[in-house]
Amino acid sequence: MGPGSPQVEKISMCDYLCRMRYLISRQWSLLQDFDITGESGDLRYRVRGNFGFTQSLTITEPTGQRTAQITRTPLTTRHQVIIDGRQVAEVRHQFLGWNNCTIDSASGQLVAQGNFLGWQYTISQGERVVAALSKQGIAPSTFWVDTADGQDDLFLLCLVLAIEQIHRERRRRR
Repeated sequence: MGPGSPQVEKISMCDYLCRMRYLISRQWSLLQDFDITGESGDLRYRVRGNFGFTQSLTITEPTGQRTAQITRTPLTTRHQVIIDGRQVAEVRHQFLGWNNCTIDSASGQLVAQGNFLGWQYTISQGERVVAALSKQGIAPSTFWVDTADGQDDLFLLCLVLAIEQIHRERRRRR
């Protein structure tokens, strides 16, 4: 760029969307145990479980105050999200292409759209984007999740983990 050229500023999804930004870094693990941290590196949630053996993941706050579970219905791509003992959502992949997941929740329907294979997508309720996922670095197992103000972060993180598991299962079947 030469003198007088306009400066193009890179704006992250977080600059206009989020109240909170989370980093999920899933290192390969037989049990799929990993942590979710805040933008400054502070531990926000612990994720434990294995979809290969138990067909579920458990997500807890470090204090243990809130817990969530993601379970898969056998022989389907449907995943249930249970928070504090109540089923709050069901996530399913639309079979007409790779770019759409539907989420039925107690607060209405949400849709995840974008590039799932490239780890770049949004979750919307109606016209409002409530969360955005973007790949971090070159490792496909590390990504940022930005959540909108006024949203339940644990709920949105569970949706992202369910969507990621659905697409992981689909990649294995190919």
